[in-house]
Amino acid sequence: MTPGSLPTDDDSRDRDAGVLERDPAPGWTAIANRPDLTVRRPDSGAWFEGQVTAGREWWRALRTYEVLLLVTGPFAGVFDFRPAAAAGNLALLAVRARAVRARAATRP
Repeated sequence: MTPGSLPTDDDSRDRDAGVLERDPAPGWTAIANRPDLTVRRPDSGAWFEGQVTAGREWWRALRTYEVLLLVTGPFAGVFDFRPAAAAGNLALLAVRARAVRARAATRP
């Protein structure tokens, strides 16, 4: 695959899904405390603060790889995603992510 090109089907078979081709975006951070997720821009402002209804595998992958891929664009649900992608209207950004576990309540 040449730099700056998109992978073809042949290229994607040789790639490790857990390896980024580029470093995550500098300054962006994500803190995950299931089910809460906070993503911050480089100026420390919140880009996203809310809950994520993802399965156990998603949370495990976030802890393992410590990277979150943000996908944004003109889509409001899963059925809008494919047309937005086909039109080239998606923006992708990989950010460093850290998963934290909530402390268990202590008894007096």
